[in-house]
Amino acid sequence: MSVLEIPLRSDVDNYDFSVDLEGITYIFELAWNDRSSLWSLIISDAERNVILGAIPIMVNANLLERFKMQNLPPGTLALLDLSGSGLEAGKTDIGSRCIMIYEESEG
Repeated sequence: MSVLEIPLRSDVDNYDFSVDLEGITYIFELAWNDRSSLWSLIISDAERNVILGAIPIMVNANLLERFKMQNLPPGTLALLDLSGSGLEAGKTDIGSRCIMIYEESEG
């Protein structure tokens, strides 16, 4: 199993990018929500068909664990707080204090 750091940026409030995970291309869309003061994630396939709607990006948790959709990446996706404070990612924290990692599945 290998671990991949997924590049994130905090200089814009809403953006998307493609990422290859275990041989499949996904589109990740991240958006900052001022009202709830958190980032959310939408995962789509390469044709931009939404697989998983906007979920909050919480630190130190497997973001995909509670979802059992067949098209989701099979590994573990998490936002890690490098400071150890356990605080959720603020508007400017992703890509610096908080990084996103993907750990490949065992299969």
